[in-house]
Amino acid sequence: MHLYKLVPTNELVEDDFDRRILFCEQMMQMIDDNTLQIENVLFSDESTLHFTAIENPHWMRELHTPNPEKGNVWAGIIGDHIIGLFFIDGNLNGETYLALLQNNVVPTMADLYPSEGNPQLPGNAIRFQQDGAPSTLRVNVRQYLHTIFPNRRISLQQSVKD
Repeated sequence: MHLYKLVPTNELVEDDFDRRILFCEQMMQMIDDNTLQIENVLFSDESTLHFTAIENPHWMRELHTPNPEKGNVWAGIIGDHIIGLFFIDGNLNGETYLALLQNNVVPTMADLYPSEGNPQLPGNAIRFQQDGAPSTLRVNVRQYLHTIFPNRRISLQQSVKD
Protein backbone atom coordinates (compact mmCIF):
# COMPACT_ATOMS: atom_id res chain seq x y z
CA MET A 1 0.00 0.00 0.00
CA HIS A 2 1.35 3.42 -0.99
CA LEU A 3 0.23 6.69 0.49
CA TYR A 4 0.16 9.66 -1.82
CA LYS A 5 0.41 13.24 -0.74
CA LEU A 6 -2.05 15.61 -2.33
CA VAL A 7 -0.41 18.85 -3.38
CA PRO A 8 -2.77 21.81 -3.75
CA THR A 9 -2.33 23.84 -6.90
CA ASN A 10 -3.93 26.99 -8.21
CA GLU A 11 -7.20 26.27 -9.94
CA LEU A 12 -7.76 27.77 -13.36
CA VAL A 13 -11.12 29.50 -13.56
CA GLU A 14 -13.18 30.52 -16.54
CA ASP A 15 -11.94 34.12 -16.84
CA ASP A 16 -8.22 33.26 -16.42
CA PHE A 17 -7.66 32.98 -20.17
CA ASP A 18 -9.20 36.41 -20.86
CA ARG A 19 -7.24 38.03 -18.01
CA ARG A 20 -3.98 36.55 -19.25
CA ILE A 21 -4.63 37.75 -22.80
CA LEU A 22 -5.47 41.24 -21.51
CA PHE A 23 -2.32 41.24 -19.38
CA CYS A 24 -0.17 40.25 -22.39
CA GLU A 25 -1.82 42.92 -24.54
CA GLN A 26 -1.15 45.58 -21.88
CA MET A 27 2.48 44.49 -21.59
CA MET A 28 2.96 44.50 -25.37
CA GLN A 29 1.38 47.96 -25.62
CA MET A 30 3.71 49.31 -22.94
CA ILE A 31 6.70 47.84 -24.79
CA ASP A 32 5.46 49.31 -28.09
CA ASP A 33 4.87 52.73 -26.46
CA ASN A 34 8.39 52.54 -25.01
CA THR A 35 7.03 52.98 -21.46
CA LEU A 36 8.44 49.60 -20.46
CA GLN A 37 11.97 48.46 -21.14
CA ILE A 38 12.04 44.69 -20.70
CA GLU A 39 15.65 44.82 -19.42
CA ASN A 40 14.37 46.83 -16.40
CA VAL A 41 11.87 44.18 -15.27
CA LEU A 42 12.79 41.79 -12.48
CA PHE A 43 11.14 38.48 -13.39
CA SER A 44 10.85 36.32 -10.28
CA ASP A 45 9.52 32.99 -9.15
CA GLU A 46 9.70 30.68 -6.17
CA SER A 47 9.45 26.94 -5.75
CA THR A 48 8.94 24.53 -2.88
CA LEU A 49 11.48 21.75 -2.51
CA HIS A 50 10.54 18.53 -0.72
CA PHE A 51 13.46 16.64 0.79
CA THR A 52 13.65 12.87 1.03
CA ALA A 53 16.35 10.63 2.42
CA ILE A 54 18.40 8.74 -0.13
CA GLU A 55 20.50 5.90 1.20
CA ASN A 56 21.38 4.38 -2.14
CA PRO A 57 21.31 6.37 -5.39
CA HIS A 58 19.57 3.44 -7.10
CA TRP A 59 16.92 3.09 -4.43
CA MET A 60 14.96 5.79 -2.67
CA ARG A 61 13.08 5.60 0.60
CA GLU A 62 10.71 8.42 1.40
CA LEU A 63 10.59 9.75 4.90
CA HIS A 64 7.12 9.15 6.26
CA THR A 65 6.78 11.82 8.88
CA PRO A 66 3.81 13.98 9.75
CA ASN A 67 5.85 17.06 8.83
CA PRO A 68 8.24 16.20 5.99
CA GLU A 69 11.19 18.50 5.51
CA LYS A 70 10.79 21.11 2.85
CA GLY A 71 12.20 24.43 1.86
CA ASN A 72 11.67 27.12 -0.70
CA VAL A 73 13.93 28.78 -3.19
CA TRP A 74 13.43 32.18 -4.82
CA ALA A 75 15.25 33.61 -7.82
CA GLY A 76 14.89 36.52 -10.17
CA ILE A 77 16.35 37.68 -13.47
CA ILE A 78 16.76 41.30 -14.48
CA GLY A 79 18.69 42.37 -17.54
CA ASP A 80 21.77 40.18 -17.55
CA HIS A 81 21.80 39.60 -13.77
CA ILE A 82 20.47 36.73 -11.69
CA ILE A 83 19.13 37.82 -8.31
CA GLY A 84 19.30 34.97 -5.79
CA LEU A 85 19.13 31.99 -5.28
CA PHE A 86 17.63 32.73 -1.88
CA PHE A 87 16.59 29.80 0.30
CA ILE A 88 13.76 29.88 2.84
CA ASP A 89 13.48 27.13 5.45
CA GLY A 90 10.00 25.75 6.03
CA ASN A 91 6.81 27.26 4.72
CA LEU A 92 6.74 30.25 2.42
CA ASN A 93 4.12 32.60 3.79
CA GLY A 94 3.54 36.33 3.84
CA GLU A 95 5.91 36.94 6.74
CA THR A 96 8.80 34.89 5.37
CA TYR A 97 8.32 36.34 1.87
CA LEU A 98 8.30 39.89 3.25
CA ALA A 99 11.51 39.17 5.21
CA LEU A 100 13.10 37.76 2.03
CA LEU A 101 12.20 40.92 0.13
CA GLN A 102 13.42 43.28 2.86
CA ASN A 103 16.64 41.44 3.76
CA ASN A 104 17.76 39.98 0.44
CA VAL A 105 15.93 40.94 -2.74
CA VAL A 106 15.57 44.72 -2.42
CA PRO A 107 19.10 45.30 -1.05
CA THR A 108 20.58 43.20 -3.87
CA MET A 109 18.59 45.12 -6.46
CA ALA A 110 19.60 48.45 -4.88
CA ASP A 111 23.27 47.41 -5.14
CA LEU A 112 22.86 46.64 -8.85
CA TYR A 113 20.47 49.47 -9.78
CA PRO A 114 20.70 52.20 -7.10
CA SER A 115 18.21 55.04 -7.02
CA GLU A 116 19.70 58.50 -7.48
CA GLY A 117 17.64 59.87 -4.58
CA ASN A 118 18.18 56.94 -2.21
CA PRO A 119 20.91 54.37 -2.97
CA GLN A 120 19.24 51.94 -0.53
CA LEU A 121 16.35 51.54 -3.01
CA PRO A 122 16.25 50.23 -6.57
CA GLY A 123 16.10 52.87 -9.30
CA ASN A 124 12.81 54.32 -10.50
CA ALA A 125 13.02 52.55 -13.86
CA ILE A 126 12.98 49.09 -12.25
CA ARG A 127 9.73 47.09 -12.23
CA PHE A 128 9.02 44.06 -10.08
CA GLN A 129 7.13 41.12 -11.64
CA GLN A 130 5.69 38.33 -9.53
CA ASP A 131 3.26 35.49 -9.86
CA GLY A 132 0.04 34.98 -7.95
CA ALA A 133 1.35 32.73 -5.19
CA PRO A 134 -0.64 33.31 -1.98
CA SER A 135 2.44 34.56 -0.11
CA THR A 136 2.96 37.32 -2.70
CA LEU A 137 -0.62 38.55 -2.35
CA ARG A 138 -0.58 39.23 1.40
CA VAL A 139 -1.51 42.80 2.30
CA ASN A 140 1.78 43.50 4.10
CA VAL A 141 3.76 42.24 1.08
CA ARG A 142 1.74 44.33 -1.39
CA GLN A 143 2.08 47.42 0.82
CA TYR A 144 5.84 46.98 1.07
CA LEU A 145 6.25 46.42 -2.67
CA HIS A 146 4.04 49.43 -3.40
CA THR A 147 6.34 51.53 -1.19
CA ILE A 148 9.49 50.28 -2.94
CA PHE A 149 8.04 50.02 -6.47
CA PRO A 150 5.16 52.54 -6.60
CA ASN A 151 3.06 51.76 -9.67
CA ARG A 152 5.88 49.51 -10.91
CA ARG A 153 4.76 46.08 -9.69
CA ILE A 154 3.56 43.64 -12.35
CA SER A 155 1.16 40.89 -11.32
CA LEU A 156 -1.71 38.98 -12.90
CA GLN A 157 -3.86 39.78 -9.86
CA GLN A 158 -3.96 43.47 -10.72
CA SER A 159 -3.50 45.84 -13.56
CA VAL A 160 -0.01 46.13 -14.97
CA LYS A 161 0.46 49.54 -13.31
CA ASP A 162 -0.44 48.29 -9.79
